[in-house]
Amino acid sequence: MADKKKFKPELKGGLWVVIGSPEAARWAVKQAVAAAVFCTVATAGVAIWAHYSPEMAARTGLNIWALFDAFIFLAIAIGLYFNSRVAAVAGLAFYLFERAMALPSTPPSAWIVIAILIMGFIGGVRGTFAHHRFAREAPVPMDAPIQP
Repeated sequence: MADKKKFKPELKGGLWVVIGSPEAARWAVKQAVAAAVFCTVATAGVAIWAHYSPEMAARTGLNIWALFDAFIFLAIAIGLYFNSRVAAVAGLAFYLFERAMALPSTPPSAWIVIAILIMGFIGGVRGTFAHHRFAREAPVPMDAPIQP
């Protein structure tokens, strides 16, 4: 087996990844894919739980129709996996819209997770746009999906 070096991201100001290479762009997109998958699983799980638990439905205000949101996040995750700029921008916009709609019922303890997910989606936008910029500049094609 070939010895494959693991990519270590360089952070700018301790917060943002410096996207100066195709590997850094892939790493940023992977973070957005992870954020979208997390949103898919969490939304689907809470929607199903709220469907079977009236107490949970009353507490969260969700019903089984929230599964539609989970499918949207799943489509965004798939699009991000294939480096889609449209999926990256849609993922950030849809997540911000969802958070704005749930703002009155959001507990203060959730703000840390919300901030991490927003940073993941912003990283996905930066990563997909950088990926396409590197693909235009590269002498070899780079349109392969990201590899785990």
